[in-house]
Amino acid sequence: MNNNKIAEFMRKADSQESEGNWVGAINFRAEAVAEVTNKAAIMPAPQEPDQSNVLEKIAETHKPTKRHHDYLKHYWRHFRDRRISAKKVLEIGVQTPRSVKMWEEFFPNAIIHGIDIDENCSAFENGRVQMHIGDQTNEFFLTKFLQKTGGDFDVIIDDGMHTSYSILKSFSYLYPALTTHGIYAIEDIIRQPEILNFLQYLINCVNYVPDEFDLAEWMGLSSFDPNLPWLLHNTISVACYRYIAFVERGFNPRDNRFLMPLEEFRAEKDRQMDETVRQMTSKNIPINRETLLNHLHKNNHSYVDRLLDRLRNQTRN
Repeated sequence: MNNNKIAEFMRKADSQESEGNWVGAINFRAEAVAEVTNKAAIMPAPQEPDQSNVLEKIAETHKPTKRHHDYLKHYWRHFRDRRISAKKVLEIGVQTPRSVKMWEEFFPNAIIHGIDIDENCSAFENGRVQMHIGDQTNEFFLTKFLQKTGGDFDVIIDDGMHTSYSILKSFSYLYPALTTHGIYAIEDIIRQPEILNFLQYLINCVNYVPDEFDLAEWMGLSSFDPNLPWLLHNTISVACYRYIAFVERGFNPRDNRFLMPLEEFRAEKDRQMDETVRQMTSKNIPINRETLLNHLHKNNHSYVDRLLDRLRNQTRN
């Protein structure tokens, strides 16, 4: 271990941090950590395959091109819990029967719908595979497709044209057609700044908090203004990997069953604060702002003034 090298890396990291350049700081600290642990900062060893990944084994038979992108480990992570329950799956962009046949085997209880602009793909319809010939950017086709299938897809996979316009056009029609907790995968988001910006917007939706909201009351944020965008109310997660992303529908923020209406939350906090006052009184501790701040958890400090106002009103009455 070279202590001089470590010190130099740390010095450079501190300098980068002082300039607000956290990327630079992390790069230098990674070099320092590598020196401390005697490991290369960039480790070339590939990840070992997950032996429980059934999808990988199925793909060995059908050999879809998704294997070469190493997407299957991500599909396995996001789809394995839906494997048996899924009833309707859609893949945009078929080209060959390899992928839809893989999905047919992986989702044993689902109808596998495929969309492709090539009429020759009609020949792949067989068993639980249904083909639909049309352009993923054509509004008339997408509308007729939803009328015919009824929507309610558990899984949608966009492996189609791979342009920003085609991805967003299809998403705008088909994401709302997922089941309430369905998942939408977008492949090959390579050099797609518009798609990456859109995914960032969705991340902001998932993590939305009104600007004026007191973060100490986060458990009381059980609903949002109904006039806010539909995507904000109906998106609960975004996962992004190398060239592939997954977006999950749900009820934001209501899927957190521990949240409660704000007034109910405040009433519960008032009860907790009253108990603190009782305990302090029993110990002959004077009740004022300073003593309350010393006895309350930091997350309750914003309630001190509210508590003091209540105590003053009780005294007047």
